[in-house]
Amino acid sequence: MTLHKSVVRLFYDEMWNKADKRRIPEIFHPDFRFRGSLGPELVGHEQFAGYVDDVVRALPDFVCEILEMTEEDDRVVARMRFRGSHRGALFGIAPTGKRISWHGSAHFKFRHGKVKELWVLGDVHGLRQTLEANAAATEPFATMPFPPASTALALDGSDVRVLLGLKDGGMAHFELAPGQTSRAVTHRTVEEIWVCVSGRGEMWRRQGEREEVVRVEPGVCLTIPLGTHFQFRAIGREPLGAVAVTMPPWPGDGEATVVPGRWQPTVPEAAAAPERHT
Repeated sequence: MTLHKSVVRLFYDEMWNKADKRRIPEIFHPDFRFRGSLGPELVGHEQFAGYVDDVVRALPDFVCEILEMTEEDDRVVARMRFRGSHRGALFGIAPTGKRISWHGSAHFKFRHGKVKELWVLGDVHGLRQTLEANAAATEPFATMPFPPASTALALDGSDVRVLLGLKDGGMAHFELAPGQTSRAVTHRTVEEIWVCVSGRGEMWRRQGEREEVVRVEPGVCLTIPLGTHFQFRAIGREPLGAVAVTMPPWPGDGEATVVPGRWQPTVPEAAAAPERHT
């Protein structure tokens, strides 16, 4: 077996199948780039380690099986089968406990014996169909109290209380502190409907050449269609609060992207960290 193929084998047999993140520096360049079927593009060891944690939370017994490998120069392509038990939220779909599997291919590019780039192409469409079918067959009634404090931080800078969801949509409560202006963002795959429940403020929305600013106050409902750039600010002494329905369910980090907005954002710099609205 060649050096490159042995590194690929190490990656799957030891790092993934045993969830051994200590192997990451042994396999990857410090600034390697990764794009996986289950998440956004990542750079470096730390971000990839976080991705491993996310996958293992959703699929604690996640296993990768190499079906075939082909090598040419500094590249290796592996035909793969992935499987595990769905015990944590995946693509916004609540766990069912059922075994799932899907196929894909992994494309490795090497430099000096370590992986410089990795792109995994999986049958995500088929996987989603399986997850949705399983969820539809086992969808329980759900009840929860309103969280007393925020459970996540949105990329726009607002505090998030993640609420309940079904296979086609999820719900969350957003709150922006008095006098604060959010970061402007856009979404990659979801669209939302918001209703203001507390405070007062303004919402800016732009889609192509169409642009508007509207006042928001309790009872005002508005839509954020796919691809809309939007930004909001709280006016007055009360936090601006809204409940939003997200369709399809929020897929995870990387869904929102910061874009130029109408106003200068005032939310703390810490809010620029990767979002945790799920």
